[in-house]
Amino acid sequence: MTEIAQRADIVIGAVYRYFEDKSAINRAILQQHNSYMEERIQRHLANIADADAFIHAMLSIYQMYDELRSREPMFGSLWSIVQGDSNLQTLEAQATLTNAAHLLVEARKHFPSADDDALMASCVFALQLSATASHLNRTMPKALAQQMSRTHQQAIANALNRLR
Repeated sequence: MTEIAQRADIVIGAVYRYFEDKSAINRAILQQHNSYMEERIQRHLANIADADAFIHAMLSIYQMYDELRSREPMFGSLWSIVQGDSNLQTLEAQATLTNAAHLLVEARKHFPSADDDALMASCVFALQLSATASHLNRTMPKALAQQMSRTHQQAIANALNRLR
C-alpha cells in the first residue's frame, strides 16, 4: 500500500478511502488491465478477410502481449500477483474466456468446417500461450527468447492451421 501511495503521490490514508486492502487494489488493477486487453484484442479482429488474416491477427496479438510486457513493468508484476491469488486467477480465467469468445465469433467465419470446441480450445490456447510466453521470454537470454518467440508463434499458427 505504501508503494502505491508513493507512486500516486498521495498519503497512504487516501488509498484506504478507495480500497479496503491490497487485494482490492490488485482486483481493480486486474479488472482495468483485462478491459484494456479486451479492447486491444477486439481491435486486432477488425477487418479480417480470411483464415490467413485471422492467423496473422492472432500472431499480432502474441506480439502485442510481448511488447506490452517489455514496455510496462506493471504488466509483469500483475502476472506474478495473479499467480499467487486464487480469486485473481478466477478473474483472469473469466477474462481469457471472454476474449476467447470474441475470437471464436471471428474464427467461425474463417474456419467454417471446424468444430466449435476445437475452435474455442485453439483460441484459449493462443491467448494463454501469448500471455505466459511473454512473461517467460523476459526471463531468458535475448537470443533464446527470440527463438522461443518464433517457436511459440509457430505453435499458434500450427494450431490454427489444423482447423482448416
